Amino acid sequence: MVQKLIPMGLSYEELRARYERYSQRHQVTAGYFVDQVRMAGAVLLNHEDRTELAVQNTDELIAASAIISGFARLLSEKLILLDGRDLTNGGSIEIDR
Repeated sequence: MVQKLIPMGLSYEELRARYERYSQRHQVTAGYFVDQVRMAGAVLLNHEDRTELAVQNTDELIAASAIISGFARLLSEKLILLDGRDLTNGGSIEIDR
């Protein structure tokens, strides 16, 4: 994964530009994640904003986090398999297990 984000042989300027894009995406994604945790833990944290995913106790929050983590891993695997592909050369993106 790191080799896709930072290929060998980049100039300093290219590396810096990639890092800045990554850093900006990290900040936006972290904010989204924090918002989702706040909504999921609304009952526990006594927040007014509540969603269908709001949990009643920490065990439910831990379970929801584990489930989300699994989905995020699966999405990452699928996206890596799609890298460089389009409708003309896509083939199968099934993961052999």
